[in-house]
Amino acid sequence: MLSGSGLIAQVNMWVMSFDNLYNDAEINWLKEGFVDFIIDHYKMNPNVHVYKTEKLDKALSKIRSDARFREIRNLVLSGAYQRKKGEFIVELQLTDLGSWETLANKTVREKSSDLTQLIMVVNAALDEILDSKMTESSPIEQETRPVVEKIDVFLSFKVDYQMRISILQEIMETLKYKNKNEGKDYIEYSFSGNDYVFTSQFVKKVAYGEYRYFPVIFLIDENGQTLMRLIDSPASLDQVKRFNPMFNIAAGPWTITMFLSKGSQSIDYELTLPLRTIAKISQVSINMMTEEEIVQLTQNKKY
Repeated sequence: MLSGSGLIAQVNMWVMSFDNLYNDAEINWLKEGFVDFIIDHYKMNPNVHVYKTEKLDKALSKIRSDARFREIRNLVLSGAYQRKKGEFIVELQLTDLGSWETLANKTVREKSSDLTQLIMVVNAALDEILDSKMTESSPIEQETRPVVEKIDVFLSFKVDYQMRISILQEIMETLKYKNKNEGKDYIEYSFSGNDYVFTSQFVKKVAYGEYRYFPVIFLIDENGQTLMRLIDSPASLDQVKRFNPMFNIAAGPWTITMFLSKGSQSIDYELTLPLRTIAKISQVSINMMTEEEIVQLTQNKKY
């Protein structure tokens, strides 16, 4: 194994949380479990210093700010796993942070249900990768910018949506309404044409759903530039369609009805993005937009 190999140069290995590809709840703990087991495996190895990192940009910032990290080679290990018909399948990818070159991709398959055996097999596979790739030292040019090979990383996150129902309720009740119907999860207000003038243009817009709002999620870098956007709307052909409007208007011949949702909805989003894009993410912003605004946004070539 690596501890007895001819490794010449020490290396720093930054280990990211593994991806649970199919969100298998029973083995979700392995997302961080693999990281902890790998750190423990190399704890007594003087040739490999292992660090846990949740965000790659923080690791890169630490490398740039501390000369001790720049003196030796820096690698990042990413991984993904799944369980299929009693077999564990673990994907390992090792990347050089100095050149962004993919050093190795390896798939580990283990039919045993013994997780201790699985961890041993994964650690052995990683030893093999490091033995074969790191036996010859190579200078690290931190400032050079070679052509970067595309490295895709699976990203998942959850968003909880909830309306400020008390504020909206106050607004509605300042207006003259015909009926109010309140249930456990919703409030419904009806407004009569005897009290308001509903133009045909307004009724048409309501019928077409132009007052429905949908979330647009922006992944933004430290300079405020949009790296990626995720549109959750039925009008978006290439995006997700999971969000149910929590505010809606229905138009009848002589009545306008407004629906307010009192509950909340949690939505899991999944993306596959280049590793370099994920490393640049500084913040996530969510804007609620109408379908017309979303169409205009998609036609803006800036994004």
